[in-house]
Amino acid sequence: MTLDEFNKLLYDATEDLEEASQEHLRLGCEYSLAAGQYETQYAIAYAESAGLDLSKPVHLQREKRSKGTVDEHSAYAKNKLAVECQQIVTLKHLVEIWEGRVKAITTKISAYQSMASNERGQIALVQAQEQAANYAARR
Repeated sequence: MTLDEFNKLLYDATEDLEEASQEHLRLGCEYSLAAGQYETQYAIAYAESAGLDLSKPVHLQREKRSKGTVDEHSAYAKNKLAVECQQIVTLKHLVEIWEGRVKAITTKISAYQSMASNERGQIALVQAQEQAANYAARR
């Protein structure tokens, strides 16, 4: 393979890396936003299950709270937000997939760079041998 061919492979892989990095970043931001929104919605659903009015201080509502257990309130919130939770899990997996793609492309670029370096070394060796042969022929 010629150095020009290696350069083309490196250029293409670098473009792929840029695209994968951008998608990984975009999905990571989307995941973070969705996870934060889920945490808020979960707290609201939990409070709803416990009979709390979040517009008022909790310590003033002791007599109005439901008698359910922590597990019951948690289960209510999780069931109410099951679809959102599944979407967040899916986003998390997509982020991990794109992270793997970024790592794979980075490894490919490293391999191409190593192969190109070896090719340059071979070219330099051949040139050195030719110079040595020319020098020997002149003597």
